[in-house]
Amino acid sequence: MSSWREVARRVLREREAPPAPERACADDRDDYAQEERAAIAQHEGGLPQSWAVALAAIERGPRPHGVSERDWRAFVNVAWERADAFGAELAANGWTFEEVFGVGEHWARLDRRGACWLARDARIVEVTPERIVFERGGDRTTHNRGRPH
Repeated sequence: MSSWREVARRVLREREAPPAPERACADDRDDYAQEERAAIAQHEGGLPQSWAVALAAIERGPRPHGVSERDWRAFVNVAWERADAFGAELAANGWTFEEVFGVGEHWARLDRRGACWLARDARIVEVTPERIVFERGGDRTTHNRGRPH
């Protein structure tokens, strides 16, 4: 099984390769929708291109072991919402894709996930070079660079 990092790198390499011959199948519509989502995040939201492509690769790739299809869709949708709203700001504050959206090989280990996979039902209220602050129901949680709190 490939790690998410490997999947993202493969997609980046494939994007730089010459286009493959046209294929007609149902997956093409899904691929187009994901590419469109990445393009919108990049061009309208200021998300770095490499982030948009890597996030699309995560969405397109296999879900982590032990995560239901429904829960994975919810996680991915929250990740895209956060990328749309805060991706450019996070990148401008020096956060890397892995720190924000990285998916470790062991999904159950929270310390192996990027900050945006944490606190799925919380909203981001502050981004600095040192921390991301989430808020849920008036309670705040801080993810300090390098480790969550």
